[in-house]
Amino acid sequence: GFTDCRISLHFNLVDCRSMFLAAGRQLSDGCGTPLGHGAWAKSSASLDLSCNHLMGSGLALLCNHCGMTMRTLVELNLSGTGIDDYGVMMLVSCLTEGGTSPLTSLIADDCDVQEPGCDALARLLCSDFSLKTLSLCGNEFGNRGLSSLVKNGIGTLQLLGLGDNDLDDNMGPCLRDAILKSTSLKSLNLAHNWLGPRAVELLSEALTTPAAASKSCESLYLNSNLIDDRGAGALADMMLQNEGLLLLNLEGNAVGDDGVELILRSLVANPTMLYVACAFNPVSRSRLKSLEAWLKGNSSHVVELKRP
Repeated sequence: GFTDCRISLHFNLVDCRSMFLAAGRQLSDGCGTPLGHGAWAKSSASLDLSCNHLMGSGLALLCNHCGMTMRTLVELNLSGTGIDDYGVMMLVSCLTEGGTSPLTSLIADDCDVQEPGCDALARLLCSDFSLKTLSLCGNEFGNRGLSSLVKNGIGTLQLLGLGDNDLDDNMGPCLRDAILKSTSLKSLNLAHNWLGPRAVELLSEALTTPAAASKSCESLYLNSNLIDDRGAGALADMMLQNEGLLLLNLEGNAVGDDGVELILRSLVANPTMLYVACAFNPVSRSRLKSLEAWLKGNSSHVVELKRP
């Protein structure tokens, strides 16, 4: 029998009708047995349907005709398939039919997911499920979508991708509460949003609590937001107390001379930090030169500094 089964239809332009045919005729173990039975049901199953014309109707057909198969998946990639809220709701309904699911990774970037879909996905973040990776970048579901997604916490997630979702500075309390409830988060991607100093202050507050500082996310992506010197100062204070954070990306923000210097001085005081990216912030040329010289003599960490 199989010990590992991985099916990839990445970038094959699969549409709704062809997915129906695949669901009914093609997904077999080579012996005429539909996948989801026998050896495949016991395997570590991965299905990659990214960059196809699946849409919500195609995913619904797949769930309806291969429900048992879907409920054995460990990894599922639906990025760029346009499954929208309808597809997400059908998927969650399918996965939760048996009460639990072995799914540990769900990638649904650029899928037109909005608030109803986020509300459905919240069901996978409860204690009955073991989802560890959830990436929803590029859906632009906004503040209401995120509020619906994390209303009950983020469960056992280790990686959460929320980049490019029109999240603004009002999301600080929501992000803080979600992190405070988590004991497993390792990587948080909030890049390409509209987060400003208020949200970053509350985020830093959550990462400074004793529980978060000892079981912290190791990677924090805040590039391409609206973070200024005030926000940088909050992050710098957090870095002094949090020994779990290994990577911080602040590229493409509004951090000036004073903010970048605070970040770098905190970096030197934190022996566990490995990488900080501060490129493409409005740092003056003279301050940039002095900071680079200072870093050579004070830090062995990897630091990226460039002017816009």
